Amino acid sequence: MPKIRTPTAKTMQIISERLDAISLTRKKTHQKPLLNRLNQVIIVKRIEAYIQVGKLEAVQDGLFGAGVQGMSVVQVRGYGRQMGNTTGEKSKSPALLPKLKIEVFVSDSKLDTAVQAIIRAAKTGEIGDGKIFISDIEDAIRVRTGESGDIALD
Repeated sequence: MPKIRTPTAKTMQIISERLDAISLTRKKTHQKPLLNRLNQVIIVKRIEAYIQVGKLEAVQDGLFGAGVQGMSVVQVRGYGRQMGNTTGEKSKSPALLPKLKIEVFVSDSKLDTAVQAIIRAAKTGEIGDGKIFISDIEDAIRVRTGESGDIALD
């Protein structure tokens, strides 16, 4: 298991500035509301996070603390830019490393809080911390009641 280092004040400042930049960029790019097939504003987002296996409990606690109501977790294997190499040495063939894929659906108003909770919980500063993908969801429907939109998420 990799040794977890405590980030310095400078590192925490850089992380905070990058999170602010992400938040500002997201707000700028979504100034014009996106519409679904019924001409309704899209207010549901999907967050797919690929994280290290040992970070599940911390991410789960962080999302619960951020007010996220549910999540799905799937065990996956894969590699990214480092081709599955965690030592920093060059490798001729990629290695498929075990990861977890977490999928949550949130209202647009909870998006930044949820993403920041995942980053804080999953980040070690080492190669292979993971990736987060965000996408728009046209609609969400609760089967039991027929409620739709962000109401179906609560």
